Amino acid sequence: MNSLSPMSLMAPFCVPLFALWADCSARAEDMPPLEVFWRTTVYAGGRDGCHTYRIPSLLVAPSGALLAFCEGRRDSGRDNGDIDTLVKRSEDGGRTWSAARVVWDAGADTCGNPTAVVDRDTGRIWLFMCHNLAADDGPSIRAGSSAGTRTVWLTFSDDDGRTWAAPRDMTAEAKPADSTWDAVGPGVGIQLRHSPAAGRLVVPAIGREIVSDDHGRTWRMNGPTPPGTSEAQIVELSDGRLLRAGRPAPPAKESVRRFSLTISADQGATWSPLRYPEELVTPVCQASLIRHCPEGESGRGMLLFSHPASETSRERLAIRASWDDGETWPAAWIANPDLAGYSCLASLEGGDAGCLFEYGAKRKYERIDFVRFRIRRTAPPLLEKP
Repeated sequence: MNSLSPMSLMAPFCVPLFALWADCSARAEDMPPLEVFWRTTVYAGGRDGCHTYRIPSLLVAPSGALLAFCEGRRDSGRDNGDIDTLVKRSEDGGRTWSAARVVWDAGADTCGNPTAVVDRDTGRIWLFMCHNLAADDGPSIRAGSSAGTRTVWLTFSDDDGRTWAAPRDMTAEAKPADSTWDAVGPGVGIQLRHSPAAGRLVVPAIGREIVSDDHGRTWRMNGPTPPGTSEAQIVELSDGRLLRAGRPAPPAKESVRRFSLTISADQGATWSPLRYPEELVTPVCQASLIRHCPEGESGRGMLLFSHPASETSRERLAIRASWDDGETWPAAWIANPDLAGYSCLASLEGGDAGCLFEYGAKRKYERIDFVRFRIRRTAPPLLEKP
């Protein structure tokens, strides 16, 4: 493997904001641009020994440092092959980033789909990942014709993401025995705040959640979730219910072209039927969903949702806001008007939010960028500088 050197490209800019408030189903081309404090390139394809960087995961470490995980695809942009899990750290709110550190390198095999969660009680950062043999691609794994299968792995860090334990195979505990292809997240997990499951770690995965009630000593599967979705993210609502947003899977993905939402009132044991909000469009891609509380956990807060705002192409990354636990999504902004794919949101210190996302100017997945911004509940909603 090639060594990785420091790289941080900064592109600060500020553009006028005009809030979209009344038209919940407005087209992407009608959405106003997102005003950001700064934008930086975290990973650039073709640099530091990797052809392509994909599948971002953004986490705030216990110290407040930002961790930007991704897949470092060494030889091509394909989903299989020589792929490592990488991480960079930022200690200045996302302005600059460290050199990349390899979290997991399994030789020529595929190690990816980073999905991170932090335990607020212990300070330990958990990172779920997936593995498959380099020659095994998604279609062959699904068909059962591959040499191996898709497995689930887990590592952790006790020093704010600087070093990581050797990954261990969690497939027996974390993946259904009758499944072939699988994916955790990708993105982040959460830790529940409401009783009776306060403190539970919850990591979304296809068809279920992976949960721990003992700070990661043991893990088990929760659910199942309603069929018809694949990659997913999850949040805890203001009343303790869970809301899960899922990428459509066959047969829905061919006709619906909307992200699904489902709610659990029993900490993930059972889930409501899927609903498809009109404004949560997708070209069939991953999305990010977080609970964001600019005034702290005592405030009502909001939900933020990032996704490519198109039914046909991975482009026009939109950030939407909901102030009623996801019932409506009355405000939206364009964070990036160009090609865009997977993304990951995070609630940052000082009331800000951040988004780590796949970007392309002339072709898909040229790099992974980070933007920092702020949204407050006003009428109309405004983005304000600190």
